[in-house]
Amino acid sequence: MIRILRLPCILMGVVGSLPAAASDVARQSTTFQYAQSTSGQASSAAGAVKKEDNPDPTNLVAEKKPPETNWKAKCVNDEQGASVDCRVVQNIQLTKTRQRLLSVMVRLPTQTRQPALAFNLPHGLYLPAGTTIQIDKSEPFALEIETCDQKGCYANMPAGNELLTALKRGANLTVTFQNLARQPIAVPVTLVGFTAAFDKIR
Repeated sequence: MIRILRLPCILMGVVGSLPAAASDVARQSTTFQYAQSTSGQASSAAGAVKKEDNPDPTNLVAEKKPPETNWKAKCVNDEQGASVDCRVVQNIQLTKTRQRLLSVMVRLPTQTRQPALAFNLPHGLYLPAGTTIQIDKSEPFALEIETCDQKGCYANMPAGNELLTALKRGANLTVTFQNLARQPIAVPVTLVGFTAAFDKIR
């Protein structure tokens, strides 16, 4: 049986490559949901979030910020100044430790103009479980975790018209993965501000 524990986190719109320095981002406080087993031990991606570090969920209040602080648009130029890769990104950090938990990005390479949805996940995951993506209450779908390096683990998929439309019309994108104890961690990512940011790179 799984119940939901709310922990405070920071949403960070990244304006550069992943991960970016704190000076390159705009922050938004919000409340995050994590799956917690009935034994009372909180799940975390890499075991970094301990039970004694969890604040009282009843005292958590989400701070509302302008939608443009949720997602950031950025284009990377080549040596001649031509745009070669554009993206919109939202980075998510744990409030207390400032540890990055998740990055969500939609890339739009200027050569192919074929959007791709990419996830930069934390270390310490149960990789065979992959990750599950759900927009609002739509049918969830699974993604394979493709590779990992010193910056985390990665999952990618093409972002066709149907998926892009769902992202623009949706309110929340929920990304679920499992830690090494096979406990699910459900991370809701706000889609407020996504459309405005994505329109900047179209």
